[in-house]
Amino acid sequence: MGYTFKFGNFYADIYPEERRVSLTVTTNGLPDPINPPYDSSGYMTRGSHCAPSYSAWTDFTRQHGLHDVFFLVEGPTPWWTDNEGNNFEPLLIQHPGAQPLDQAHLDRFLRAQQAHKVSYDQAAEAIEAWDARRQARREQGARVDHDDQLATPYWDAIRLNWLVYWTQYTLNYAEFPTFANS
Repeated sequence: MGYTFKFGNFYADIYPEERRVSLTVTTNGLPDPINPPYDSSGYMTRGSHCAPSYSAWTDFTRQHGLHDVFFLVEGPTPWWTDNEGNNFEPLLIQHPGAQPLDQAHLDRFLRAQQAHKVSYDQAAEAIEAWDARRQARREQGARVDHDDQLATPYWDAIRLNWLVYWTQYTLNYAEFPTFANS
């Protein structure tokens, strides 16, 4: 079990005759992304969505000082505050749900990325080699299991880059920049 996260533009389609509203977060209609990063789900895809496990995402946010950006934390307020004193609700305050994105989110993700010791390029190279080893084992008919795990710092670099890239992309191109989870 886990989350499904998606960055994009928020749309609301209203169908009064059916007494129904359809809410969507999508990158459809936005410019094609240029060289998007891996999505960190382990599927070697490069989309605006990813599907981490609940525990992996919680551990990741704690490790990189982003827990309050995503989750409610114990304290006097249910929100986090940026450097200018603006308050923001956590991105996962409702699950499933959607929250607007702001430059403050990007700033937090950038700070976490800059503090991390492994670069995206190093991580992408390690993950591509890891995936090639797994593919070779499959082609040889060997069982592919958890004996060839990639170190967490590499996956964290991928996750941080994914957050930075898609937050920046969404802020640049979406009329209503949104982070959705289901």
